[in-house]
Amino acid sequence: MGGKVLELESDKLIEQGLELGRLENQMATAVKMLQVGKYTIEEIADISGLTVKKNMCVEG
Repeated sequence: MGGKVLELESDKLIEQGLELGRLENQMATAVKMLQVGKYTIEEIADISGLTVKKNMCVEG
């Protein structure tokens, strides 16, 4: 049983790491678009895959 529990826990950690990597990539995209300065928050949200609320946090 211990092996299966550890396997499930490692799968969970790997998925969390992948999700964190995706979020960091989305945020980096949003920051670059904000730096360009010619995109609206809505356009940034659409292209980066973040919500407008998350983009507002990146901007501030």
